[in-house]
Amino acid sequence: MRSTTTTRSLILGGVLAGALTLGAAQIASGDNGTTAERDTTSSSRSVQAAPDDDQRRATTVRERGIVLEGTGTWRGQPVQVFVYENNKYGNSLQIVVGDPDGKHAIGAGQGRDAYVIDGVLNVGLDVAGHLAVVKGSVTETRHSKRVTEPSPDGELIKSTGTRTRLLVDATFKYRGKTVDLRFPKAFEYDLESKRSGR
Repeated sequence: MRSTTTTRSLILGGVLAGALTLGAAQIASGDNGTTAERDTTSSSRSVQAAPDDDQRRATTVRERGIVLEGTGTWRGQPVQVFVYENNKYGNSLQIVVGDPDGKHAIGAGQGRDAYVIDGVLNVGLDVAGHLAVVKGSVTETRHSKRVTEPSPDGELIKSTGTRTRLLVDATFKYRGKTVDLRFPKAFEYDLESKRSGR
């Protein structure tokens, strides 16, 4: 965890968080697992390649996790909360207080431990020398849909699986003041990503 007040650090923090949760970030970038232990399935088989090409293998990876992106207003300033869990690539948490394009403070953390346990979200980060806490409940809905998504980075990856909408009722507490958060983007995902050899 660390905090800073520069836009450059916000960008670097976002890149770090995205790198640690590649699968979740790919899902969140569209318009579109809550336990610390999750199963990961992978298998591979050889793919024929020309003698001059690097030998590549087709692989299948199962990814499960959650994406929670919340907003609120604290003492007249915008607040953004990003919670990503991914059984394959790790979990990340980021809290931004203030204008992301102007003066702001940021806290970021990552690890393997779940942020949502038995439907309870209870996380905290140091933001500019003060503890910022996000608390609340996360409830799974019956709104589940099948998804198929190509990779946004041009690699030969195709992800298929399900995405289930989540309802989040949470608050943000910082420097003695508590405010409500809204989570317009909140879902649980279960995907199989297939990478093909080129």
